[in-house]
Amino acid sequence: MQANRTLKRFSLFSVCVGILHFAMETWFHFAFGQSMVQLLADYIGVCLLVYSGIRTFMNPISRGLLCGAWGYAFCLNYRAFAWRLDAFQDGASTGLMDNTLIILACTLLFSLLAFAYTLIICSTKNQP
Repeated sequence: MQANRTLKRFSLFSVCVGILHFAMETWFHFAFGQSMVQLLADYIGVCLLVYSGIRTFMNPISRGLLCGAWGYAFCLNYRAFAWRLDAFQDGASTGLMDNTLIILACTLLFSLLAFAYTLIICSTKNQP
């Protein structure tokens, strides 16, 4: 029973993160510019988080969707972090890229923890 309640809270949390990601990515797109291809990749992540969060909230059996959404979010964060880190190490980064690198380091850790949590809830014996 407690596991279901925790999963429902995490599902709502995932929806909120998806909405926040949408807002921040849209702001970043208009403020600093990025290609539509990059924006689309982020919007796919937003859709996955919101859709899987709602589905898992309504039916805990859908927790695999939530795991996939957080896995995608982690990979997306890792890739964005990696190319900015490469630029930083090569001395080719700008101040904006350095600031973004710090933010991405935090979101990378955050998405890794969320992904690990979803892997655990998908693989435990006593699944909700």
